[in-house]
Amino acid sequence: MAKSKKIYGPGIAGTQGGLAEALGVDRKSIRKWIKMEAWDLPKKPPFKIKRVKEWVENNLDPYLSKTNREMNKELAKGNYSKSPLTVARVEGTVERTLLIRQRRLLEEGKLIFAEEAQRLRLRQIYEVKSALLSLPRSIANALVGKSRDKIEETMTERLKEIITTFAEK
Repeated sequence: MAKSKKIYGPGIAGTQGGLAEALGVDRKSIRKWIKMEAWDLPKKPPFKIKRVKEWVENNLDPYLSKTNREMNKELAKGNYSKSPLTVARVEGTVERTLLIRQRRLLEEGKLIFAEEAQRLRLRQIYEVKSALLSLPRSIANALVGKSRDKIEETMTERLKEIITTFAEK
C-alpha cells in the first residue's frame, strides 16, 4: 500500500495541503501562516503537525484562521475553539442575543419585571385567601338545618367555584 504524499507518517505532513487537512483548515490559511513574520517553523515540507498546532495556539486566534463560513458551521454544531478570545466572542454574541430577545418581549408586553410579578402573585394569593375565609360566612344561612352530606356537597361545590375562578385568571 503506497503512502499518501500528503502525510509522511504519524504526525508529519508532506505538503501544505496535507498539513491543512491534518489541522482541519483551508490551504490558504497555511500559506498565510507561512508568510507571517512570526512563523519560525520550516517553510517547506515535511511539517511536524504537533509543532504547527502549538505555533497556531501560541501565535494565532483560531477564529482568525478559519473562514466565516467554516466558523459558522462549527458554531452551529457547538464545536468552537476554547481559546479565551473565541469563548469571549461566543459568550458576547449569546449575551447580545438574549438582551435583544428580552427587549423584544418587553416591548410586546410578554415579559414583566420580577418585582411586578411578585406583587401580582401576592395580590392573587390574598384574593384567594380572602375568598376562602369568607366562604363559611357567605353560605352559613343557606346551610342551617341541612344534613351533613348536603353541607359537605355545598362546600365542595363552592370551593371548586373559587378554585376555578382563580385558576382562570
